[in-house]
Amino acid sequence: MRTTTIRTLAFAVAALVAGAAAADGEWRFGLRATLDWSDGEPIGDILSSGLFATRDMDGGWTLGLAADFSTWDAEHPAESIGITQDPAFETVDAAVQQIDLSVWMERRFGGDDDLRWTWRLGGGIGSSDVSDAAGPVQGGGTFDIHTETSVEPFVFGGVGLRMPFGAGWMLHSDLTLQFRSMGWEMVDRNSAARGEVSSEYLFGLGLGISKRF
Repeated sequence: MRTTTIRTLAFAVAALVAGAAAADGEWRFGLRATLDWSDGEPIGDILSSGLFATRDMDGGWTLGLAADFSTWDAEHPAESIGITQDPAFETVDAAVQQIDLSVWMERRFGGDDDLRWTWRLGGGIGSSDVSDAAGPVQGGGTFDIHTETSVEPFVFGGVGLRMPFGAGWMLHSDLTLQFRSMGWEMVDRNSAARGEVSSEYLFGLGLGISKRF
């Protein structure tokens, strides 16, 4: 992953955490895992883990911040640029490392100490590093695909349940629909064949746990 992107995202995470810690009022800090999936290629299933913070505000609203990290496989990159891989060999995928930063507003229904349901809208930015993918072409020859990525803005909405327990603890569950602008540009170094992944819709299921401070 490019050093500049890593530094930018690291500073953004630090700023979000510092802002949350310095703000008045009670904050929740937690851990979460999210499974996203798409019916298209190259995205299949993405399992991510992350850190998040939320703060209940007046009027039944909650502010949320998160940083999520994932490693997954971009499926069939050769097919994405019109190349048919030799079926006699194992399918070649490309490894992806991804970092997402997000912010959202959540409307909550129910008391602070009761089971409550929510809906939310938000957005964020992501950065992906995609490995090269090389393999045999059907009929002879080989492919060697390189993928250039850029900052990936996304928006999302969803519904969820919150279940308080113990002394300030809470379980979180969420269903989410995300639209993500990808901007991937793929090129085969051997044949000069090109392709792109412009955008994807992702469905997500998230589970988390947080503690009030």
